[in-house]
Amino acid sequence: MKKKKPFEKNQRLFVAFMTIIFIFIGLMGNYARLLIKHGEEYKTDAERRWFSKEEVTAKRGKILDSNGNELGVSGNVFRADLDLKTLREDGEDTDDAKARYDIGDVAGDMAKILGMTKEEVMEIINSTDSEGEPQNFAQLKRKIEANQAEALTKLKSEKEVRAIIISEDTKRYYPNNEFASKLIGHVNGDDKGLTGVELYYDKYLSGISGQYIQEEDGFSNPLPFTKPTYYPPVQGSDIYLSIDNRIQRLAERIAEKGKKDTAAESVYIVVSDPNTGEIVAMASTGGYDLNNPWISGKSYEELQASWRNNIVSDSFELGSIFKPILAAAALENKAIANDQIIVDCKGSINVAGSPIACDSGTSHGPETIVDILRNSCNVGCVKVAELLGADKLHQYIEKVGLGQATGIDIEGESEGIVLRTDEMGPVELATISYGHANTSTMIQYIAAFNAIANGGTYISPHILKEIKGYNSDGSTFAQKTFDTGRKKAIIAPEVAATVRQDLINVVNHPKGMQIPGYQFGGKTGTAMATEKGEYIAGKYISSFASMLPADKPQYTMMVTVKYPKPEAYYASQTAMPIAKELWTAMIAELGIKPTMPVTTTPTGN
Repeated sequence: MKKKKPFEKNQRLFVAFMTIIFIFIGLMGNYARLLIKHGEEYKTDAERRWFSKEEVTAKRGKILDSNGNELGVSGNVFRADLDLKTLREDGEDTDDAKARYDIGDVAGDMAKILGMTKEEVMEIINSTDSEGEPQNFAQLKRKIEANQAEALTKLKSEKEVRAIIISEDTKRYYPNNEFASKLIGHVNGDDKGLTGVELYYDKYLSGISGQYIQEEDGFSNPLPFTKPTYYPPVQGSDIYLSIDNRIQRLAERIAEKGKKDTAAESVYIVVSDPNTGEIVAMASTGGYDLNNPWISGKSYEELQASWRNNIVSDSFELGSIFKPILAAAALENKAIANDQIIVDCKGSINVAGSPIACDSGTSHGPETIVDILRNSCNVGCVKVAELLGADKLHQYIEKVGLGQATGIDIEGESEGIVLRTDEMGPVELATISYGHANTSTMIQYIAAFNAIANGGTYISPHILKEIKGYNSDGSTFAQKTFDTGRKKAIIAPEVAATVRQDLINVVNHPKGMQIPGYQFGGKTGTAMATEKGEYIAGKYISSFASMLPADKPQYTMMVTVKYPKPEAYYASQTAMPIAKELWTAMIAELGIKPTMPVTTTPTGN
């Protein structure tokens, strides 16, 4: 046999070595590719197989009013879970031992304690995973009361039901039931915000869940010589609202009374601080019990309607409360002067062949802008709009924020409708001038009205005062205060002052808004209701916007009455009396001092 030369031997070794190297590189490359592409998936799968993770729910933060009164809190309750593997082991006969209990009987006992049916409990016991395998663990019921937890613990002891696991849980409570319900909102079964403040500020209220992590073997048993790792939860932050419970309570009571007095479908009230944009009261009739939001017998659509915050969600034609905005636009653009005779009202005016009449049906004669506002003269408004022009009026409507979302910190805000200038002919311009054709929400209007009250500055309306977070030792820290956001000058200060004085003159008469010692500014407005772009015969929406004290307002208020009785639907008959009653109650409750001398008429025989 011929001997191989050393060179050939080395060459073969080299080839073999390089082959191994290339195979290794290929394997490593494939490993790297798998790691990059599926690494996270494999890691997650390994953690799922070898680590058990139990979430520890964080306690939800409180919701409080501006005075620190609790509006939404989380109480300590309990939850019941089942170790289904143990339940099956103890409830079945084996070669070595007889079953400790009958699973069906235990299911019936648990059902009675928890207010469930036996069938519901058995469905949980027989539940399977995504692969059709029996579950080893299942939630029986959350948010059970202490007496139910005690009864389950007793059952566990007496019948040796080791599978029952009782642990702490939290439950959301609303101490005042229906109070500010459409504003506060409520949570779902997992304590996540569903509506209102609970939804908008959910990320702050929820906190951060903790975890128990335990290493386990393939049979879900803890590995020896290992200890569980505990990451404690971070409690949710507390939300302090700008709402003043004193004013809110008065507003809700008077709104309900006003609804009854006017035979209306609904009454809505919003009270604001014009200098900060804070909403201090937001009241709607037809609230619901926050502790029982899922009213039995109602469809989901009906439930949503009862939860809806109409003050931010519903837009409508404003009617004559738009006229102060028109006055400000005309004065600022120097289309008119405050003491100028603008029109000689004959009771109606012809616009592009269409007669437009004053609602009173009477002529008002020569009028300045003050007279036009006091008489709520449609003819005068049409003339002002003609002098101003469509472009400038449209620009001003946009500048004050009508028909646009304000950005208020409440879910469900709508925008409304504002006609573009290319959609405005002479008739549209005329109807817009006295508050028709365009639509806005109450919150949009109060924000614009606030600019008249505070000297010309637009401040985003809001309900948040402060958010307080929790440190690990339980102490609190200021986490967030409201950022005024869109804070900008939109009305010249001298124009705002002029319109404010005009509004004083509007209501300063025996049939107006008078409370001895207090000077108000305000404007009424009544408009036909619309549905799907059509006016509804006999249906009206009446509003009254006012401010106190008128020379330097601390508060503004808007009252809107939806569908009052047709024989008395004007705002002077509906919204203004409601506002007067609320102003009177607020003056007494808050101790608002009079700014004018109180005159009395002497009496005698």
